[in-house]
Amino acid sequence: MGIKSLIVDIDNTLMYWGAKNPDERAKELLNYLVNEGFKVCLLSNSSKRRITRFKGDIDIEYYSAFGIKPMKKMFEGALKILNSKPNETCCIGDQIYTDVLGAKRCGIITILVDPTEKKNLLRQK
Repeated sequence: MGIKSLIVDIDNTLMYWGAKNPDERAKELLNYLVNEGFKVCLLSNSSKRRITRFKGDIDIEYYSAFGIKPMKKMFEGALKILNSKPNETCCIGDQIYTDVLGAKRCGIITILVDPTEKKNLLRQK
């Protein structure tokens, strides 16, 4: 499909909601994607501090700005960091109304995944 870049959500996509650090499975996945030649950018509604702490020493990009997904500027910022075009980028996330909607508004291909757990900011049970 010509996908060269990936925009990846953190919460309930890579890890349970609110995780401070990636577990071994998430680290292995991110490192695998980089080793396969993909440019990867984490995109989250979390703070810049949390995202940088989460990515640790994994060789990937992240985008953090004032705004929340599905705002187009969030996805456009990730595309700029990745130096990638929408048709060569795929967004992976667990939320239809944030990850998928925002990416689709920018012409980015999407993959909707099952959430890692049912609990999130809105549903704390």
